[in-house]
Amino acid sequence: MPICAYNWPRGCVVDMDEDLIDEIADIDKVVAIKNSTPDIGAFLRGAYRVRDKIRYFNLPPSELGADLAMLKVADGSMGAGAVWRRSS
Repeated sequence: MPICAYNWPRGCVVDMDEDLIDEIADIDKVVAIKNSTPDIGAFLRGAYRVRDKIRYFNLPPSELGADLAMLKVADGSMGAGAVWRRSS
């Protein structure tokens, strides 16, 4: 079964850094990561590390997020049961 790993520091008290995100991306069943870090720099470092390996989600719902989606930095955002993705 495919797995989407979730970095949720506000709920888990741990904020995964890009090294850990990269290690998780190498796990065979992991197909995506949702990174809810409040640190945009850490989000971007993670995105660039894994962009050729797996899907990477949680762009901010703002103009910045739209710009990053257009640049194909990450795959979109997800929350409350919905997925917002970049266009092909």
